[in-house]
Amino acid sequence: QAVHNLLQRSIDDIAWRRPQLVRPALTSRDIAAAEAIPRDARGLFSRIVAIVERSLFGGRAVSQDEWSATRAAYADFALPQAWRP
Repeated sequence: QAVHNLLQRSIDDIAWRRPQLVRPALTSRDIAAAEAIPRDARGLFSRIVAIVERSLFGGRAVSQDEWSATRAAYADFALPQAWRP
């Protein structure tokens, strides 16, 4: 649940930074592929998405390493530097 919460928070951040991008019909993968998100932010978001997909849809428990990687990816994703073109 904690990694899913970070994914939701990331989507909220994207919606705040790119209001026209996030729409109800889009999946996390769709958002991760959006060219409107700078490359660095897109890569960090993609890492979060991959871990959430493996746990939520793959039924795999999130390891401590995956949790740490997700937290680190979100911490970098939230920084203004990740959003520079």
